[in-house]
Amino acid sequence: MRGLLLALCAGCASYRILPLPSTPGPMPVRYEKTRLFFHSVEQDGALARVFAGPSAILATVARPESGVFASTDGGGSWAFSPAPAFDAVLFAPRAIYVIAGARVLRSEDDGASWQGAPADDPVEALALGPEGILYAIGRGRLHVSADGGHTFRALAPRIPVKDFRARSMVAIPGAILVSVRGQPAEPQRPSDRFAALLAYTSSEAVSALALVDSRETRPGSVRWGTPGDGVYVSRDGGASFAASGLMLDAWLVLHDGMLYAVAADPLLQAAALMRRNPDLASAAEQHLQGERASAATLRAACAFPGRDRLLAGPIATAPIFRSADSGATWAREVDPPLPLVLALREEIERQSWEPPAAPVDRERRAGQRPTAASARRRGPAPAQPGEAAGSRSRRTASAETMLSFVDPARLLAHYNSGLQLTGISAAYAYAPTREYWDALVGALAAESDAEGEISLGPGLPDFPQGAAFELLRSEDRRSWSRIAADPPPAPRGIMAYPESIAGAKGQAFLVLAGRSRRGESWRGGWRVAAP
Repeated sequence: MRGLLLALCAGCASYRILPLPSTPGPMPVRYEKTRLFFHSVEQDGALARVFAGPSAILATVARPESGVFASTDGGGSWAFSPAPAFDAVLFAPRAIYVIAGARVLRSEDDGASWQGAPADDPVEALALGPEGILYAIGRGRLHVSADGGHTFRALAPRIPVKDFRARSMVAIPGAILVSVRGQPAEPQRPSDRFAALLAYTSSEAVSALALVDSRETRPGSVRWGTPGDGVYVSRDGGASFAASGLMLDAWLVLHDGMLYAVAADPLLQAAALMRRNPDLASAAEQHLQGERASAATLRAACAFPGRDRLLAGPIATAPIFRSADSGATWAREVDPPLPLVLALREEIERQSWEPPAAPVDRERRAGQRPTAASARRRGPAPAQPGEAAGSRSRRTASAETMLSFVDPARLLAHYNSGLQLTGISAAYAYAPTREYWDALVGALAAESDAEGEISLGPGLPDFPQGAAFELLRSEDRRSWSRIAADPPPAPRGIMAYPESIAGAKGQAFLVLAGRSRRGESWRGGWRVAAP
């Protein structure tokens, strides 16, 4: 019995997280580990993400246990408290609010401690009104708090959308606006919608391209997509909602006193990307028709686009609308300036950022055929009913997967450990060097040539030396200059690349990540002084 007890105790361990470094440089997560009679200091913990606000910097921890470091002196000192993983953070004048696992948390002491809000329903979006009223929406219910999140009043907004999900929400003087998307009456697979778009064979595709091509700037009403999807407005504190002048799935952003909406439906995004990247779209159509991929075509279609285009990120081509009358009418923002696009991108990613998914073996990924070698082992797969022999299987491919076929940056991310190639926060950003971009294109072309189709990897480039990315700074978000700083080294065989960035006064915080060809993963924090 004593031996069994000792064995059980030996398997138990306790941890005490040690403070983060107080100066710029690597940000290792160190902790004291105690197991029975043994005591050690380990350095293999990992940061999840950093958030920077006016009064505090928050650095969430992924391992050895979930929690958050908080600093109120610009990173000179850090206090740790247990907390679940953060999905989105909203810095308010008197508190910090967080969506964590679909729950709302609040901190009234700049992140030193956290309390759960008493709302039981899962939360999809948060908004802070001009009077300090906090709004949380999810699962068809709107929760309103007039006391900083201590208590909530639940409302059931009557929005005529079946099983709707809230995309985003903003509160402005006299109105609350919520963007929702619902379940279509006849759901379609994303891959079928995408194929019809590439071939111009559906009314939805034709209307999407017409909307993307339109340069009408007069204020009015805009309607596209699944009936019921769109922006709804309440002018009575959330008791009732009415359709606005914009009835399409969109992200809502309040910037410099103006209300903006950025199209979020994947098909509309794909239509805009087709116009931006016609050569890649043509290659994607040939791919779906079963034609062999050309390495030369892919190289030409994925030529380096320049830093500004890259920094605009996933919303670079998405239709943008603005409203000057609280959502009653909307006007198209044609050729938006880069600073506006970057501001919208930053806010949308604050609401929606997700860590990259773990790479999936190419033979198990939806939408990809087995490699030539495995096909020889297994023999040809039978065609599905209604599917031509030799065509690509698209049975369960996701919308994000489909967007990769018309967006070079998304496509190349599959060869960058799944990491998005650019990011922006406040006055700081990162982007790939041209040399690294070209190496990613080379990996894509080689893999696609070997498989005979546009390959989504996972793969890694041959890039033995040189800088993979540039850390950038700007005063006006129009012109960007490189910050001379070298990232901390990653383990041998792993290319360190940013997963996320948080800009604070005079410094930037990054979480770097990467994986080796053997599938070993790594992540580490990096703090850079850039006054």
